[in-house]
Amino acid sequence: VVTVGALGSVAAAHGMEPVHVPALPVEVVDTTGAGDAFVAGLSHAIAVGAPLQLAVQAATRVAAWTVNHEESVCRNIRERIASDPWERWGEL
Repeated sequence: VVTVGALGSVAAAHGMEPVHVPALPVEVVDTTGAGDAFVAGLSHAIAVGAPLQLAVQAATRVAAWTVNHEESVCRNIRERIASDPWERWGEL
């Protein structure tokens, strides 16, 4: 997985065509911690068995919440997931 900031990310694995996952349109407040948030979201999704593309989509959402916040972490991640309209959270 390679992240490219506001352009999103590209994911590929052995035997898989590269997939572009666009960034979410958010107001950027501070990018500190975005990469760590992305890796945490990606790692969690992969650990629970999500396919790579779904894991990258989840990681993208977590990173977007982080850059849209004054702090370098998203402290209310459980609430954000619960209120997020993305229907694929149930798969993770």
